[in-house]
Formats: sequence, C-alpha cells, structure tokens
Amino acid sequence: MLQEVNAKGGEVGLKINAEKSKIMQTAGLPKAYILIGGVVLEEVDSYVYLGQELNMRHDPQPEISRRRAAGWRKFYSIIDFLKRTARSYRSHLFNTTVLKAVTYGGETWSLTKGEGQKLAVTETAMERRILGVSLCDHIENKTLCQMSGVADVVGITPENKIRWTGHVARLADNRWTSRIAEWYPRIENDHSAGLREDGVRTWWRWQVRTGGK
Repeated sequence: MLQEVNAKGGEVGLKINAEKSKIMQTAGLPKAYILIGGVVLEEVDSYVYLGQELNMRHDPQPEISRRRAAGWRKFYSIIDFLKRTARSYRSHLFNTTVLKAVTYGGETWSLTKGEGQKLAVTETAMERRILGVSLCDHIENKTLCQMSGVADVVGITPENKIRWTGHVARLADNRWTSRIAEWYPRIENDHSAGLREDGVRTWWRWQVRTGGK
C-alpha cells in the first residue's frame, strides 16, 4: 500500500522522503522491512509526529515532559508582561498561550492521577512566579489559582477531550478520524484463547464518560 501511495503521489510531484520517514511496529510481530525507492525505512521506538511524541509502549511520560518544557518556554517568553498586566488580561493571555502549549494534543491523553499531578505542579510553579510568592508564604494551591485567575490545567484537559469527542461523534463522512475513534482494539492474550480490550483505550473511554473525575 505504501508503494502505491508513493507512486500516486509521485504523479503530482509528491513523493515520500525515505530518509525522514520512520516506522514503528507492534511488539510481538515478526520484524518487517519496508522499502521506499530501494531504501529501507528506519524502525524506531518513538517518533514525533504533528508535534506529539508517539511510542509503542503507550507511555505518555515522554510527551508529558515535552509539553511541560514547551509550557515553560512559552511562559518565559511572556513572563514580564504577565507580572505587570491586569488579572483579567493576564489570565486570558496565560490560558491562550502557556496552557495551550502544555495541553497540546491532550485530547488523546489517558492521564493517570500522577501524570495529572505533574502538570499541576508545573502550573503552580508558574503561578508563584507570576504573583511573586514562594513556598515560604504557605499559600495553598487553590488560593494561588484564585489569585492568578488562570484555568486549572488538570480540569481543562478532560474538558478538551470531551469537546473533541463530540466533534468526532458528529462527523458523518467516514474519515479516518472517526473510524479510528470507533475502532475497538483488542490484543491477543498469550495465556488464553480469549481476547482482552486494550487498557489504554479503556482508560481513555472512562475519562470521557466521567469527565476525568
């Protein structure tokens, strides 16, 4: 299929770049070799695609770390303005820039409580810097959030997920987005003839149904 895509794309001047293209393979399957133009595509364990790091381990930690780092970069680029502007403008700017960087791609996350806590710690540290307070001031995180006026990163993540789920549910053109969302992934159980639903998928669906609560 990939060869056909490359051939069809070549007809209009769009060919797959074999040097930049990578492949990831499901664990337990025989090793596969895919060639494009006589070049064997490199197999990798993780890959950044459309700004989000993907891996075959269903491990969100690398991407969570990347999002936190992206948030800090954006934060430092506007910190002077955040410190001297009015609360309403400050919260709007923070929510539409820093939080957007932190939660990019979060609609597909299946966060555990611990992973959500890491995001919360990052946001709280930013709030302290905006307000000019330290841990020695003994101000509770809830109070910090009220003082800063910014949105709760842990709270908006499931909200974004539910909003995106509703958008996909309304699609009626059978595009890949809706087909993948409705796909029921099951993996072979090595110890029995039965099948079990993928745990990551189950957790994601539960978070959508409950709002992450």
